[in-house]
Amino acid sequence: MSKKAILVVSFGTTVEDTRKKTIDAIEDDIKKAFPDYAIYSAWTSRKIAAKTGHPLIKDAMKDILADGVTDLFIQPTHIMKAIEYNTIVDDVEEFRDKFDSLKVGKALIYSRTDIDRMARFLNTTYRNDVGIKDNEILLFMGHGTDHVQNKIYTDIAHQLAVNDYKCDDIFIGTVEGKPDFDDIVKVIDGNVPDDTTFILAPLMIVAGVHAHDDLMGDEADSWKSVLESKGYKVRGNMKGLGEYPEVRNRFVELVKENI
Repeated sequence: MSKKAILVVSFGTTVEDTRKKTIDAIEDDIKKAFPDYAIYSAWTSRKIAAKTGHPLIKDAMKDILADGVTDLFIQPTHIMKAIEYNTIVDDVEEFRDKFDSLKVGKALIYSRTDIDRMARFLNTTYRNDVGIKDNEILLFMGHGTDHVQNKIYTDIAHQLAVNDYKCDDIFIGTVEGKPDFDDIVKVIDGNVPDDTTFILAPLMIVAGVHAHDDLMGDEADSWKSVLESKGYKVRGNMKGLGEYPEVRNRFVELVKENI
């Protein structure tokens, strides 16, 4: 008799509060949508898994096999098909012949349609949630990567600026890719009013350490501190994308489309 399961794989976080609102919430939504499937969880960050005791992919796969699962679908909660996503594919490959079927789902942003969907979400749902005023700019921090898929950030920014959006009050930078914060500072210096307020927000599934330290931390080199040193006002919207039902629903849809 076949036994079906879904393994939800995330980067992970050490910040418990945001984990409950994002990763746990995504897993719960998938569990509700697929009551006939056993739901498992794994993280790709070895460092975070070691700190929290959460299973890595290979640990979860061994438990899944021990439970007698024959058909496994793996749904990443990663934003793009980059280094962490490829880690998932590599880690599960050695288990492929141990299942009747084994599939890996798509990342959140996979196609031009996904880029447009994210731009639309940021310019509607997210905009309405933070309440951008006339003298405010919403500045997102993406994680960033040296992988070619890092271009997704500039693709979303371009989509916001052209076509139906004509958006000039939403910027996107990254903490470990391009454009980085220095690039953003070059753009805003001398080009935005002195009384501008920056709304800082993570363009990440969770509002984890990067959001709390690199974005809104009190250290001199945080985005918040640098902007304040230039005389700008700053307020934060410390909500990971996974807190929004629209994003969680998209992960459920990805499972339905690819399972």
